[in-house]
Amino acid sequence: MTTYKRSTWSLLFSLYATQYVGISFLLVALVAILRSQGMPLEKLSIVYSLGVFWVFKFLWAPLIDRFSLRRFGHYRTWLLTLQAAMMINLIILGFYDLSTDFVLVMSLCATFSFFSATQDVAVDGLACRLLDVNSRGVGNGIQQAGTMFGSLVGSGLVLSIYPMLGWLGCMLLMAGLTGISWLQLIFYKEPTGKVRPQIGYKRLVGFWRYVSKPWLVLLFLYPIGGGMAYAIINPMLVDIGWSLSSIGTAIYLVATPFGIVSALIAGKLIQLVGRRKALLGLMSTQALFLLVLLIPAYGVNETLPVYACLITYFIVHSPIPAVLYTLMMDQTDQRTPATDFTIQASTLMLIGIITSGASTALAGAFGYIAVIWMASAMCVVAFIAVWFLGTTNRLTAST
Repeated sequence: MTTYKRSTWSLLFSLYATQYVGISFLLVALVAILRSQGMPLEKLSIVYSLGVFWVFKFLWAPLIDRFSLRRFGHYRTWLLTLQAAMMINLIILGFYDLSTDFVLVMSLCATFSFFSATQDVAVDGLACRLLDVNSRGVGNGIQQAGTMFGSLVGSGLVLSIYPMLGWLGCMLLMAGLTGISWLQLIFYKEPTGKVRPQIGYKRLVGFWRYVSKPWLVLLFLYPIGGGMAYAIINPMLVDIGWSLSSIGTAIYLVATPFGIVSALIAGKLIQLVGRRKALLGLMSTQALFLLVLLIPAYGVNETLPVYACLITYFIVHSPIPAVLYTLMMDQTDQRTPATDFTIQASTLMLIGIITSGASTALAGAFGYIAVIWMASAMCVVAFIAVWFLGTTNRLTAST
């Protein structure tokens, strides 16, 4: 296994965290701020549409693989440019008023979403090319921990100090946090390899012929159970009488830190026991322990029991992306890593959107309790699929 410097791990953590600080603020905290100012619910849907760039980022991923100033490092060039663009965008955003300049603010939010989605493509390409097979578990544990930390800061901490700092103060704070990664990149030297990048638009179609077919089964099945349960947490807590601020505290400030630690442990677990054992262990654990959500589903709304349920769920659910991302990296070709990884990530996001919509619809028709049991059953189905797939060699693309 390749030995990596601590600075490399801290850079990956920082890059994944800073991309989510801004976008999670815009997609979660901004909605709460606008609603508190009297924004109609139907108009708030504009904010949620900012996530569209993250669904369709695979369309420009081949450009990230193909073009760069190689003397500065292939993906480092993109990352330096995009981190700077994100910082500048946030600073400019701070000087406009939410109420009087709403259209302009939303336009700037859209450009920021584009920059952060593209930054995600570049950092995924860097990670795929940088991490060897044995290090991918640890690397993706760090990735998941970084994204959760960024969401915690953007959706939780920044929103909590918004009344003190105001709009401009929060934008400058997030720009400063984004600048940490930019400074790390200044002193980072990307390893140069002999792999020559390819123009990758044919790869958007060719990838599906290249990828392992058993892996496709898992890619579509694995996220469903946990995603169904996650989608109903917020509305379920609202329905049992929790305020939005209490929900934000419970999820982002109480449960998420446990999820971050769990993701880091999962990354090491993948390295120690291998992909298949980690997969089966986490699947069986998830199928069982997501049933703790039945407690609030039955109407229990006391603080400590609900906190315990959310902490348990996040401990079990948070490692899932670390395993998925590790297997996604196994499908990538070193000539087109950003494209290959992003195709799968966009597929996951699309599955998540569909699953969330279906889950809430099912909850409306059959109730939260039924959806939680369905989610657990889908985890069991995914577990059975992995069991019959045999070894993880069948989950890896042929080269």
